[in-house]
Amino acid sequence: LPGTIDRMDLQAWNLISELLLPGELEKGKKDPVLNSLLQDMRKNFRKPMDLNEFCLKHGISRASFYRLWKRSMPIPAARYLAELRLQFAKKLLRTTRYTSQQIAFESGFSDAATFNRAYRRYYGCSPLSERKRE
Repeated sequence: LPGTIDRMDLQAWNLISELLLPGELEKGKKDPVLNSLLQDMRKNFRKPMDLNEFCLKHGISRASFYRLWKRSMPIPAARYLAELRLQFAKKLLRTTRYTSQQIAFESGFSDAATFNRAYRRYYGCSPLSERKRE
């Protein structure tokens, strides 16, 4: 059946990303603040994030956040958040009939144009062409 392998690959990737990758990112990281930050980002990536409020919620300053993140994580925080959103958006593209604008908002992007640019930059194709591959 056309698209079956892609759907199986997507399901496998979703399982890996939900079960293994978060643990791998946290593996060896004993800092409870960092673990709390990562959990909160994964839980709330679909909502708008204000860094000042985020840091206040976790009881650290912006400078401490950047220092902790840079010391412990292989990618910048903004990229980590964008990747969470883009992976979720790709899942929605493949499993729903939502418009690009609906997917943008469901994934935490401020508008469809920003989502489309980010998607093309990250995956090398437009969201529409991704959907047509199905």
